[in-house]
Amino acid sequence: MSKSPSTKVNRETSGCNVDVSFKISPDEYSRMAVSTRKLVRCDDNASGLRGLRDLETGERFFICEKDLFPSAFARVRKGLE
Repeated sequence: MSKSPSTKVNRETSGCNVDVSFKISPDEYSRMAVSTRKLVRCDDNASGLRGLRDLETGERFFICEKDLFPSAFARVRKGLE
């Protein structure tokens, strides 16, 4: 899946400098991603984390990519064996 230009801009300009972070489940991440809350992407690619930052509260919600896309990681691992 390709990322839209607006997603890339949001991620790059979000800053991600927050004091409060919460680990969330895949279901919570999916619900938040399509909610009407003012959220921007706030990923930490080096750590393999996908994140959302609330623009109003500054809180960051994150999930490990392996938890969000388990079938994709299983295929990669199987292909390496």
